[in-house]
Amino acid sequence: MPLPEVKLKALLTLLAATSLVSPCNAFFRNLMISDTAMARVDPIVNRGEPAMHVHHLTGGGNLNFESTGETLSTSNCTNSILTQDKSAYWAPWMYFEHENGTVQDVKLALGLTAYYKFETRGNTGGDVEYSVFPKGLKMLSGDSSKRNWTSPWPVPAQSLWGPEDTTQEALQEKAMGFNCMNYESGKNEPSFAYPWLRNKDYLDAHCTEGVRAEIIFPSCWDGKNLDSDDHKSHTAFPTLIQDGVCPETHPIYLPILFYETIWQTNAFKDLPGRFVLANGDPTGYGYHADFIAAWDDGVQEQVRDNPQCTGLTTDGVVENCPVFQGRIQSQQEAASCKLTLPSSIAGEQTDGIMEGLPGDVKISGVQHDPGSPGGSSETYAPSSSVPASRSSAEATATDTSDYYHSAATTASPTTFATSPPPAQSQYPSTTTTTYTSGKYVVEMVLVDMVQTVTATTAPTMTHTVVVDGTGESARAKSRIRARKHVRNHGHY
Repeated sequence: MPLPEVKLKALLTLLAATSLVSPCNAFFRNLMISDTAMARVDPIVNRGEPAMHVHHLTGGGNLNFESTGETLSTSNCTNSILTQDKSAYWAPWMYFEHENGTVQDVKLALGLTAYYKFETRGNTGGDVEYSVFPKGLKMLSGDSSKRNWTSPWPVPAQSLWGPEDTTQEALQEKAMGFNCMNYESGKNEPSFAYPWLRNKDYLDAHCTEGVRAEIIFPSCWDGKNLDSDDHKSHTAFPTLIQDGVCPETHPIYLPILFYETIWQTNAFKDLPGRFVLANGDPTGYGYHADFIAAWDDGVQEQVRDNPQCTGLTTDGVVENCPVFQGRIQSQQEAASCKLTLPSSIAGEQTDGIMEGLPGDVKISGVQHDPGSPGGSSETYAPSSSVPASRSSAEATATDTSDYYHSAATTASPTTFATSPPPAQSQYPSTTTTTYTSGKYVVEMVLVDMVQTVTATTAPTMTHTVVVDGTGESARAKSRIRARKHVRNHGHY
C-alpha cells in the first residue's frame, strides 16, 4: 500500500549519493576469524621486503613477502571459515595515539568479513555475466598517501553525477567509510556515508560498539593482466561504484568485493588521544586494502552459478550453499591459522603500548570532514568539538541496517530528521534530511524550490526532480532490492 504523498513546499528534493543505493540480489559472506598476523607484510606494494606499515593479515597461511596466487593455494590452513579459499586479504591495522604520544593497538571485534556480491547492474540493460577472480589476481583499493577529500562535497545524487564525480579517484573516495556501531540504539549508520574518521569525542558519544571500517574494490578487469605497475591500472570501478557500466578498457565484470572490519574503539572511551591507521593516517582518507585471489579451482564458478549459494533467499549465509557444505571449518579452527613471519620482522613489536607506530611511521594529517579544509601538518591537539558537518543527521539516523544489509520487511511509518546545512554545499539554501521508510534509508539534500515527493513501499521508486524554474525535470529511478542482514557472527 502506498504511503501518503508528501509535499515539500518550496523544496527541491535531490537524492544524495552518500546512500549509494544499488541493487543487491546475490552475495555470500566470507568470514575471516581474528588474523593470521599483524605484521609489516604486503607482497603487492612492498614485494620482497618488509611493508612500510602494519597490516591486519587474513586468509591463506602461506602469506609472506613473495606470495602469489599459486603459493597461497598451497597453504596448509586459512583463517577463512571456507577451507576452499586460500586467498589473502589485508588492510592497515588501527592504533590509538595517547596524549603523551605513545600508541596502542586497537582490538578487533572478530575479524574481517569479505562480501562477494553478484549484483544486477542497473545501467547495463540487464544482468551482466560475471567472471570470477582468476588465480593470482592482485587488487589494491584506496590510496595510503591520501589525507584529504578531493572530489565534490556534498556528494550529489547519482543521477546528477558529472565527469568530476566519475573519475577513478572520485569513485574510489566514495567507496569507503567508517561507520558507528550502536546496536541498542537502533542507529547504525548506512555504509559509506562517512568516508573519514570523525573525532574521538564524537566516536565516544555515538560509537558504543566500535567503528566499522569498510572498503569496496574495483570490479572491472582488463581481462589480461593479473597486476600492473601501480597495482591499480588493470582494474577499474564501474560508473556507479557498485552499479553501472565497466569502461571499455576493462570489459570483464568481476564480483564486487567488499571488506568490513569492526574495531573496538569503544575500549578507549574517555581517554584523551586520537585514532590513527598504521600508515600514519588520522584522517581515514588514506584507508586502503589489498587482495590476492587463490580459491580452489572451480569453486567460484560453482558458487556463482548455484542460486542456493547467491540467490535471493540465501541472505549471504554460506551454510546454505551446497558447494561449501562439508568444507566449512569452525571459528576455533580458523583462528588457529597463523603465519610464520620472515626473520627480519618476526620479533618486531606490533601490539601493546609502544613509543611510536611500527616501522617508525610518522603520523601526518589533521582530522577533518570533507567539507572542511585539511592538511598534512603533524601538529595535533585533542578536540572537544563534534564535527559540525552532518553531525545532527548522524545523531538521528533511524535505521538498524545499511543499504545492502537491509531487510525487505513490512514498512514502518515514514520519518524525517533534519540537520543543519552541510559545509560548503554546492546547492543554494540547502538542508540535509535523513528519510526513513521501513528499512530504507535515503539521505536527501533539500534546495529552495518546489517539489512533490511520493514515497511508496514498492521495491522500485521513481523520483521526479525539478531542475529549474522552467519546469524542466530529470527522472531518476532507483531500483532497491534489499535483503535481510543476518546477525550471526557476533557483530552487526
